[in-house]
Amino acid sequence: SRTPQVNMAEALEPLGGGGHPTAASATVEDSPFELLYEKVVQSLQASIKPGKFAEHVMTSPVITIPHDGTLAEAEEMMTRFEVNVLPVLKDGKYLGLISREDVEKAAHHGFGSRQVVDFANTDAGTAERYTPVRETERRMIERNQRFMPVVEKGKVIGAITRTDLLRSLYDDYLRRTGVREDGSLTHGTQIKNVGSWLRNRFPQEAGALLIMAGETANAMGSEAYLVGGTVRDLLRGEENLDMDIVVEGDGIAFARLLAERLGAKLHPHERFKTAKVVTASLRVDIATARTEHYDSPASLPNITASSIKKDLYRRDFTINTLAVKLNPSSFGQLVDFFGGQRDIKEQSIRVLHNLSLVEDPTRAFRAVRFAGRFGFKISKHTRNLMRSAVKMRLFEKLTGTRLYDELALIFEEADPLPVIRQLEVHGLLKVIHPKLELTTEIEGLVTSVHDTLVWFEMLFTEEIPNRTNLYLTALLSALKKAGRLEA
Repeated sequence: SRTPQVNMAEALEPLGGGGHPTAASATVEDSPFELLYEKVVQSLQASIKPGKFAEHVMTSPVITIPHDGTLAEAEEMMTRFEVNVLPVLKDGKYLGLISREDVEKAAHHGFGSRQVVDFANTDAGTAERYTPVRETERRMIERNQRFMPVVEKGKVIGAITRTDLLRSLYDDYLRRTGVREDGSLTHGTQIKNVGSWLRNRFPQEAGALLIMAGETANAMGSEAYLVGGTVRDLLRGEENLDMDIVVEGDGIAFARLLAERLGAKLHPHERFKTAKVVTASLRVDIATARTEHYDSPASLPNITASSIKKDLYRRDFTINTLAVKLNPSSFGQLVDFFGGQRDIKEQSIRVLHNLSLVEDPTRAFRAVRFAGRFGFKISKHTRNLMRSAVKMRLFEKLTGTRLYDELALIFEEADPLPVIRQLEVHGLLKVIHPKLELTTEIEGLVTSVHDTLVWFEMLFTEEIPNRTNLYLTALLSALKKAGRLEA
């Protein structure tokens, strides 16, 4: 058997046999076939170990609502946190579930001010931390239940959705089919573990820091993940030591303990639940896993502690949603909820959802910047959303500071001109000023700025020029003084 849940040597031991976990044998004499068959089946069934428990696939923490909350409040929470089911709690203990369908139907009948407990499903099935995933599947199918809370001593410690089960099944499929020995991205295949890459492709200090981060998370009973550009570029074959770690738990406490173990400096930011850990040669940004909601288009987000899945969902593009587990038992396991590997392979810049640019219009500038840097294409749907954002004039809601910061990142590219050309193609130069156009003359000025900066930085290595101001001056030079001041 190649199934890791079955140890053949243990299964045949009661029959006097032995061997290896994947292959064993036993010799039985003077036993009727029917009786022997029954004994073998019983021995196999007794030796099968559950491959996964509920705790391995559940999402945690879970957004909940108190039993005396109103249906109107439930509907607002569902919209804000992008969920369709809320566990209902009384005195902190699990009571039942309320779904969006129930909320909407009750509101339609004029019951929006009623308490959720009046309409909660108190017969919904639950799972426990160590309920086997197969058993959880059975319960959800039999009850036609798409959301199952995981309960321990009356408290909701997580939840399992149909998507979580599908992801688990898909992971099992990939594990059975395997990958190439070099871990390369082949058609129909995804990398599942990059632990050896973290140890061998990163500088020794960086690899040791990540191992220490996983051990620190374990000591706290938390889960730690390497996320963002470092993981993206690792799969692209490039080194990026601008490391970000997300913790399912208390990110500040984790950072404090990690800094203590490393003998590093700590710079916490309590308000945002983030911190920086600085060693002699490395800087690591650490954050508590969180989700975001926006009160209005282009506004700054409100932040709530959440799960790694929700944390990754708030990212700008799928290629930036990859994460790597750091805890010792699963060190190097790649987490890919949203098709990031596929889009890296296909060299595509793709947003995660249709309101991505409504929530943060600066992502349009970022899409162009990433496409230019990596030589990727912006997906058709993302281009359509960018055009819609321009038509809806969403960029007018941005502060000048946020727009300036995005432009500054573009001007830090090795050669910004190709990116600026794409800003023109997508109508984004008009965001800076309605009359701004990329003429041949302006292109020449931008090229001159680029060449001058290359020359200057070769000769004056200790001086750092303000690239943003220089490029902006070149871009805006064709506008009249009033237009330049307005921009």
